Amino acid sequence: MLQAVWFALANLQELDASERALGLDRAAVLIEKHTKTLEAVWRGSELPEALRDVMREAREELSKATG
Repeated sequence: MLQAVWFALANLQELDASERALGLDRAAVLIEKHTKTLEAVWRGSELPEALRDVMREAREELSKATG
């Protein structure tokens, strides 16, 4: 799901301006939700680097999109 959100954010410019704000809000909620879920599943163990990368990339893409 985080990769899907990252991809959607990378293509945000394809949305009408009126839909972008909703897209950004949804992306923020989804990133938070799925990050917390992954952290809960891996609690007590080190998160694999690939998962940390996906989480970071999704947050970075959201940051770029919100300027």
